[in-house]
Amino acid sequence: MKDFSNIEYLKKGNLIQKEIYKILVNKKIIKKLEKYDPKLVGSIPLQINTQTSDVDLICCYNNHASFIEDITSKFCHQKNFSITNSKEYGEETITINFDLSGFHLEIFSQKTQTTNQLAYRHLILEEKILNEYGENFKNKIIELKQIGMKTEPAFCKLLKISGNPYFEILKLEKNI
Repeated sequence: MKDFSNIEYLKKGNLIQKEIYKILVNKKIIKKLEKYDPKLVGSIPLQINTQTSDVDLICCYNNHASFIEDITSKFCHQKNFSITNSKEYGEETITINFDLSGFHLEIFSQKTQTTNQLAYRHLILEEKILNEYGENFKNKIIELKQIGMKTEPAFCKLLKISGNPYFEILKLEKNI
């Protein structure tokens, strides 16, 4: 299993992963987010990304106002920069979006430790599923994503899991 605690594995990945690594390092994105325990999540680490996939990062903050102030000072100059406050499954969430070097970055931030956030748990579980089910399963996930399906719903469809895919898939954590 890959070590997703840092982005070093991207250096040995496919072309997109290598490019993302260079951007995150050369533009100092990870360095600027360092105190918020950033993790790369989503489809790119799993090599199930499509042409329209975002670069998804998660962070953990302690103080809402100081986090927004810090992030704004570091990234407000980026193209299409925006910050959104919302509640995701009852938890206050700050989402930062901007474009950088031809990619759209989304930084999803909560007070929950990054390794306990749903996106990170999905990443770990989905890698195990992909390893267990093989290349054909992976290709079917990519096909579903190419027609517009999100990652967790695609996994649940192929695994015949009903209900809210973002929660129901996590029930497999104990079994895989």
